[in-house]
Amino acid sequence: MVADTIEMILENNSTNCENCRQKAKNAIHEGFLATASVSEMMRRMNPVLLFDMQKYYPVAYRKFLKFKGEFLYNFIRYSLEWGVKDGLFREDIDVNFVSRLRLESINLPFQRSFYDAMDTDLGTLQEEIFILFLYGIATPKGTRMINKYRTEKQKPFTDDNK
Repeated sequence: MVADTIEMILENNSTNCENCRQKAKNAIHEGFLATASVSEMMRRMNPVLLFDMQKYYPVAYRKFLKFKGEFLYNFIRYSLEWGVKDGLFREDIDVNFVSRLRLESINLPFQRSFYDAMDTDLGTLQEEIFILFLYGIATPKGTRMINKYRTEKQKPFTDDNK
């Protein structure tokens, strides 16, 4: 039952990511839309969720790892390539490495030692990590775009705001 529930949540996340991509004006906008949705969901999560899933529900955890290693990795990689092509991200980034780095940074707030040292919720941590990541790969044009989207609070993506 837990594995089926996780599968349903992951399918919903896939759909949300694809909807964000279709709605996005550029790779940075896509990142802000997706992060707004993920952050909203994470604000309601218990930070020990992944640890408990790994320990008590290995089938569900393997589904999560597969989703992360395949769908999310490819989603991030495409976004990076799109951003480089549009001159928003630096041409000299190693897309494979930076995709993996971003993927792993998504899990950072779930690390107990990291979360316990912070005085905020998972969603806010995710947003801050995302902003730091973006600034690290942005061109001057990309930095201007980041600053623009930071001032325009993005709504979490739902079917209501397609």
